[in-house]
Amino acid sequence: NWNLFNYQKEFLKELEFSDNTRYLISSDTGTGKTITLFLPLLIDILNQKKKKLIYISPLKSIISDLYQNLKKIISELNLKINVSKRTGDESHSLKQKQLKNPVEILLTTPESLALMISRSDSDTIFKSTSYIAIDELNEIVNTKRGDQLALAISQILSQNKRIKLLSCSANIENYNYLSNWLSFNRKTKIIKNNIIKKINLDILFSDKTP
Repeated sequence: NWNLFNYQKEFLKELEFSDNTRYLISSDTGTGKTITLFLPLLIDILNQKKKKLIYISPLKSIISDLYQNLKKIISELNLKINVSKRTGDESHSLKQKQLKNPVEILLTTPESLALMISRSDSDTIFKSTSYIAIDELNEIVNTKRGDQLALAISQILSQNKRIKLLSCSANIENYNYLSNWLSFNRKTKIIKNNIIKKINLDILFSDKTP
């Protein structure tokens, strides 16, 4: 039983009733913004729609944790969704399998995505992809990795213009810059969560020297 935040409800409503294909979610750390990127796919699968999502994170450590969290959520919802990681740590045989039989959720990094695009047989994945989700966009733009990712997404969109781009970030200072980066010649819808998560801290101290 999930209780959605208002920004998550707004996001899902926009996806259902508007023609927008670019979304930037602004929400504080610890408010579920990363999982929010997967809600459209989970709802599609619940409604018996065959959809696929490519998730891009700047950090492999985030991918490892997210992989476990997604497996738990999918199990609790009793859904038939395959999740796979594609980073420098995965085997060549697994990567070959991903190209031949694309999974519903593929977790990767900007570098691994660029390498995948360079393969002539990668179009199988991209032509069947419905969503591309980019986590912590503000950590990627204005870097060489951001330029690399922009080129990769441009190439993917040239193969499949129906893909919806979803992204999230915390601590956004320049909404216009991020929304323009994400637009790829279309309009970006910004979803803001104005509620700041409250954190309770207990300070423990001892007058004994450790």
